[in-house]
Amino acid sequence: MAVDLYQIGVSGLLTAQQQLSTTGHNIANVDNEGFTRQRVIQGTQTPHWEGSNYLGTGTYAQEVSRIYDQFAFKEVVFQQSRFSQAEDYHTRLAGLDSNLSRSGTNLLDTVAAFYDAVNAIVDQPNDIGIRQVMLDKANAMAGTFNAMNSNLEIEYAAVQKDIETVAQRMDEIAEQLAQINSDIVAASGAGQGATPNDLLDRRDQLVKELSEYTTVSTVEQPTGAMTVIIGSGQTLVADNTAFSVTTIPGDLDPTDVRIVLEQKGNIVNLDTANIGGKLQAMFDYRDGELKLAMREMGLTAMGIADAMNNLQSVGLDLNETFGNDLFTPINQLDIAQQRVVDATNNTGTEAHLVNITDTNLLTGNEYALRYDAATGYTLTDITNGDSYALGLTGTGPFFPDADGDGESDIGFEIEELGTGPVADGDSWLVKPTRGFAGDIAVEISNPEQIAASSVLAIYPDSGNVSPASVTLENITDVTNPLFPSAGNPLEFVFIENGGVLEYDVLDSTGASVIGGYQPLGATPASIPALPIDLGFTVEVTGNPVGQPPNTPDSFVIEYAFGTGNNLNAIAMANIQNEKLLKDGRATIQDNFQNLNTQIAVKTETAEIQLSTVTITKSDADSRWLGISGVNLDEEASNLLKYQQSYQAAARVVTVAREIVDTLLNAV
Repeated sequence: MAVDLYQIGVSGLLTAQQQLSTTGHNIANVDNEGFTRQRVIQGTQTPHWEGSNYLGTGTYAQEVSRIYDQFAFKEVVFQQSRFSQAEDYHTRLAGLDSNLSRSGTNLLDTVAAFYDAVNAIVDQPNDIGIRQVMLDKANAMAGTFNAMNSNLEIEYAAVQKDIETVAQRMDEIAEQLAQINSDIVAASGAGQGATPNDLLDRRDQLVKELSEYTTVSTVEQPTGAMTVIIGSGQTLVADNTAFSVTTIPGDLDPTDVRIVLEQKGNIVNLDTANIGGKLQAMFDYRDGELKLAMREMGLTAMGIADAMNNLQSVGLDLNETFGNDLFTPINQLDIAQQRVVDATNNTGTEAHLVNITDTNLLTGNEYALRYDAATGYTLTDITNGDSYALGLTGTGPFFPDADGDGESDIGFEIEELGTGPVADGDSWLVKPTRGFAGDIAVEISNPEQIAASSVLAIYPDSGNVSPASVTLENITDVTNPLFPSAGNPLEFVFIENGGVLEYDVLDSTGASVIGGYQPLGATPASIPALPIDLGFTVEVTGNPVGQPPNTPDSFVIEYAFGTGNNLNAIAMANIQNEKLLKDGRATIQDNFQNLNTQIAVKTETAEIQLSTVTITKSDADSRWLGISGVNLDEEASNLLKYQQSYQAAARVVTVAREIVDTLLNAV
């Protein structure tokens, strides 16, 4: 009996010792992130039959197990992915919002200062000093555009680098998970089914870290290995095999990195629209708000440059010559070529350029251009999915023209450069506006070259009785022999003939230059195409019917250069308040302020989303910690309990020894 009591006492000692060791292990790892609380599962030794009873033979440590709830852990992983996505997205948006707000205030100030300088020229068109101020303000405005574009490009490069860094870390995690899978399988076999708890903790911690970068789901195999699935269902780790995570150039735009899985030369694309985690935030931000800012900044700069250059080209400078471009031409060859990017997998060698035909029709969106040998080019708006059939190679320039007026419906046209054949399946990225904020620069340095004077002026005859007006719409060809010159004006006359409004154009001798009166219509909005090109077009507002029976209303159009002529400067100043962009819905300043508003609203929405997922993540973490986390108060209590168990078991051993000694002494 004494021997049995001794064995029982020893079993209690050994079990209590393991319980104390496990409790100490828990306490030692209280601050170890990812550690799961462990406990000793205590079992009863097989009883011994003696006489007419089964007598107990003691206890043993059956298993050291983790306090683990797989559903609570899966919820932690799921919420971690949502939180990391929301946090990263909000952080990046908040940075962009702050950047645009700070830089935007400076930009709007420099734009306002530029137009103040233009208005000063309106007041004193011949003052060289004031003209120099306008050039200085133009340079300041262009420099602000350049700086903002540079900041956006730096941000773009940083996002690309972050994607590559995350891909590299995911690749490392995949390799570590595969190795731990192998270690767990081996340890489980060597331990005859015992679980290697600390290895399991390490694997779970890697899975949790992985969930920061992407959506993760796991399936545990009977062997103890874990299959790890990411994104929208791509296997990253299976048993002891890991797919390599890497980045490669984008399909349509090689500068846009994309993330793929690779094993033995096989490439599996990850769906960036459903990848989750920080990667989702990075791709959404890069392809969404960041590119939007780059496109809209380019469109804003393009609107100013195009409007000012157009007016420069139809005005006269102080040397009585037509003005040169004030800003970088929007269709400068190198810039036009940069608007079309070859896709990574193109096999043809044809290059293209994009010429802007009407900045007012530009949406700021970007397009995918694809070629099919049977149907030709197709242009698709990446933002809204609108698609346009453009025709076969060799039939350009290419542009959608739904109304058949011979002009592009979307503000630009595409030209082939003839550098080689177009291959079936080739594609290109078309980006009409992105980057122009970095291209804009002032092209003239001599203040005398500012074309403040108009070429033509229109004066109504003092005898006109109708409230109608005729205004200069466009100058198309100043070299036209009929174009008004000094001492050779033209006169537009209007009469009503049998209820039909007619007009004629007379030269300085009173002779018609269009072959006599032409019908205008009862309620004209503008004069129809003239039978003869005069080098300019005019617009009629109202009905210049004159005084019955046939006294005409007339308007003289004459060459207008002269000291003090500021009509073209007035037109330049008016650009500030004209809705020149987004199909006549936005001024230059409106377009930039609308961008600021969009980003601010998205930032606020992202902040609300972050607040929501922060709560759900906190709840999941708390639930997990409540189950698997180390509670020092509880462990301290256990420490005392197991210490008492150890002391009691030691006393059992002592008693057993004393009984043996008593028996020996009695012999």
